[in-house]
Formats: sequence, structure tokens, C-alpha cells
Amino acid sequence: MEHKEIALKSMIRPMMVEDVPRVAEIHVFGQRKAYQGIMPDKFLFGTINVAKRMEFFKDILEKGYWDGYVYDDGIIRGFIVIGQCEDADKTKAFKLERIFVDPLMSGKGIGTVLEQFFTDEASKRGFNELCLWVVEGNAAAIRFYENKGYKIESVKMTKDTEYTMVRYTKILDSVTPEMV
Repeated sequence: MEHKEIALKSMIRPMMVEDVPRVAEIHVFGQRKAYQGIMPDKFLFGTINVAKRMEFFKDILEKGYWDGYVYDDGIIRGFIVIGQCEDADKTKAFKLERIFVDPLMSGKGIGTVLEQFFTDEASKRGFNELCLWVVEGNAAAIRFYENKGYKIESVKMTKDTEYTMVRYTKILDSVTPEMV
């Protein structure tokens, strides 16, 4: 591992309650940028908002059913939410539930560092399969994941008739579970 990669990974830490406003802001503006033209404006600018997202992320932290992490170099620039996959046919997979980088800070490798952190966490926790869902038509995200070795599956789901998601998976070459 290169020195720069170690330094970048050291900027990832667990999400805390005080991070929620910034994480919610990144999530809302990230969704609006990524999904413009794919999802209806009524959804992007009406249904989702920072206040609702703050409640969502507070709930994640309080209930502990997902693990949240932020990329923080003095400014929170991105985040991920990860955990065991709840899909009925993928219960032994590790899921990337959410990954977003502030749209004003994209193209700096932060998403790559966060995705690698996810992969490393899966390996540490003993998972050998990764899964995630991508909004159909989100060409940038699809390109990002395919460049990282994820393969599209034929599984799709429609969310509230607003948009369709497709599932991607990746098999890890090696798994090194941490000793407990």
C-alpha cells in the first residue's frame, strides 16, 4: 500500500451524531446531481430534503443496523453506509448501502478511497461477496463500479414507481477475517 493511500484511508472514521447535518447535506445534493434527468424533479426537489435525511441518518446511528463512516480531512467530504445485505438471496453478502461524495469535491479520488474501505471492511468481517444497488441510468456510478470489478445482475427493483435500481455484485479474491 502506498503512503498516500494509507494517508487517505486514515481520513475515514465512524460517523457520529454531530456529523449528521453535513452527511445529510452531502446526500441530498449528491442525489440531486447524480439523479437529475433520471428521477423526477418533484422527487429530487420536493420529497428529499436535508431535514428528512437528517432523521434517516440519526435513525441509522441510533438503531445500529448499518455502519456509517465519513471521509474527514477537517471537512467531511463524503460518506458510506455499509452492512450485511438484507436481500433474501444475498444474506451472506456485504452491502454498500450508500456512498456519496460532495458534488463540489468529486473527481479527487474520495469515492475510490471510500469504496476500497468498504471492500477492506468486508474482507475483515469475513465476507467474500459484495453487493450494491445502482439507479438505472446513472452512467457515472455504473462506470465507477464496473471499473472496480462489479458485475451487473439481472435483478431489478422499482422504488415507489419513481425509479428502477439494478444490483451489482463482486466476489473478493481473498478474505482475511479479523480474530475476535
